This record gives sequence, C-alpha cells and structure tokens, in this order.
Amino acid sequence: MKHLGLKITAGILCLLLGLGAGGFVAAPAVELTLPQRSYQEYRPPEELLEHVSFYPGCTDYEAVSGLQPHLVQEINRQFGENLSRKATLEDVQAGEYYRIYITDENLYRLHTTQQLLETLEQGEVGWDCYITVEDDPILVKLRLLSVTQDGQPVTQPRYWTIQSMEAVEDDQDRAGYDAAVQAGLQYDPDAAQVFLVRNPELYGFNVCLLCSDTINTLVTVGETSLYGSASFLQQVLEPQSTLEEGVFSFPQLAARCTSFQPTSAFLPVELALRSQQWGYSQPNIIQRQSLTPLQGILLTASLLGAVAGGVFLYRKRQKRKQVQNRAPEGKNQS
Repeated sequence: MKHLGLKITAGILCLLLGLGAGGFVAAPAVELTLPQRSYQEYRPPEELLEHVSFYPGCTDYEAVSGLQPHLVQEINRQFGENLSRKATLEDVQAGEYYRIYITDENLYRLHTTQQLLETLEQGEVGWDCYITVEDDPILVKLRLLSVTQDGQPVTQPRYWTIQSMEAVEDDQDRAGYDAAVQAGLQYDPDAAQVFLVRNPELYGFNVCLLCSDTINTLVTVGETSLYGSASFLQQVLEPQSTLEEGVFSFPQLAARCTSFQPTSAFLPVELALRSQQWGYSQPNIIQRQSLTPLQGILLTASLLGAVAGGVFLYRKRQKRKQVQNRAPEGKNQS
C-alpha cells in the first residue's frame, strides 16, 4: 500500500504540474488595436498588379467588364437620390477594382508563394470596387459563384454577381489596400507579388501578403485586434516597424504561433460578455505562443504519470480479482 500511495501521489503531482504548464500556454495577453489604414493615392509597381488590380490582361476582365452596365443601373437605383448626379458607365469603368481572395484555410502552415496561390485559388474570389460619383464613393462587392443544377454541373458553372453595395461616407474611410501595399514595400522592397486576403478563421478583415518566392510580409488593412504577450508581439514585427503600424514578418508569425479559436475565458472581459450575450464574436487576429521546452517536458511527464498510475491501478485491481476468485475455489475443495 505504501508503494501504491507513492505512485499515485507522484502521478497526481505530475498531472498538476502539467496542467499548470498548459495553463501558461496562453501567456498574459496584451490586446492591441491596429488602426484601419486610410486611403492613399498610390499605384503599386506594374509587376505587383497581376493579383491585385483590374487590367485588360487579367482572367476576370471580360466577365467583370460585362457587369458594368448592370452596376450603373443598380447604383442609380439604390443611391440615385443621394448622389450629386447619376452614375454613368464612365464612372464605373474608372472605378478602383481590387481582387480579394477569401479562404478559411490556415495560412500559417504555408511557406512558399506557390503554396499560397494554390490554396487561395481553391477558395472564393471576389473584387472590391470603389466607384466614385463626383465626391461620393460607393463600395461594390463582386463575387464569383458556382452554379449546379440538380447536383450536376451546368454549361457555365461559375458567374459573377453583385454581392453588396454600400455608400462610403468619407473618402478617407475607403479600405487602405494601396496604403497596405505601400507599407509592405517599405519593409519588403524585393516583393514580386501581392495578395489581398480575407480569412475569417485567422484575420477577419483583409490583410495584404507580400511575396517573392516565399511569403514574406503581412500587413493589416482594416481595424484589427491582436492578442499575445508583449514579447511575442515584438518578435513577429518587422524589425523597423512599430506595433501600431501593423506590419508583420510572416515567417516569424508562422514559426511562433498557432492559430486557434479562443475560448471566452481567454478573451478580455468585454469580448467574453459579448460572446455570451450575442453569440460567439471572433476577434480579428488571435495568436498564442507555442509550448516552451520546459512546458512540453512537464506536460509529457504529467501524461506519462497519469498513464502509469492508471496501469498500476488496473493491475492491482486484476490481482485482487484473482485472489477473490481463488478464495471460493479453496473453500469448495475443503
């Protein structure tokens, strides 16, 4: 019994140590709100426009251009009374079109630009269009939809449609796609490609990924909340960037963090209350540090201790049953 007590005590101690180590995986979180990038008059270099902007050579040009007369009608129907004048085809043709990739995939598992492109092309594709009539900017979201008929592919399996339209009250409230590209190029001047991505699982709002052969720099576009310990946040920044700028080293992010769905216990009080009252509300960027070597050792020790304790108790119980079974046999023989 003495050995049994010692083994059980050791197993419990290991388990408690392991649980303690696991409790520190999510280090004391610092919530940082990155400001939304303001609109800037900026044109990315020509070699970066292939995956970002609307131009005659892009694969969506013919189909999206065919929607432009319909866009004129819809803009005038929805906003005509509030515009300085009615929209024209020239307004729509002169709009700023940004290609958006929409994916639920965990981008942190990717390393090369080719892997990123293959992953993004498996998700949704869209265009965000800022169309200005006089001084009135309007945001139009175009999305590519797949079509099936009774479960069978049709002749034209995909088509472009207007997902939504909204008036932008202030010209400076336009999403800062160009500003994000510009900020990224300051830290990654050798980037050869840019991808604008909306990823609900990881980011919520749009981000800008700048790449050469590998994914190098991540820049936030919309107002974004970032969680993590202060030291962790400093580690994933570009060397000359500040937290408020929101320019991050993608390799550092991929190496140091694990994406996850936060529990209400991890979130700040305000977000925890909101998730309880109105349903789950996903913060825009959530990061946590991986296990340290010491935490990994303690957690492994706790699991081994628990397994050893379970095996010991099982064997002890089996021996007790064998003794109990032998006792009646002895009585019968006597």
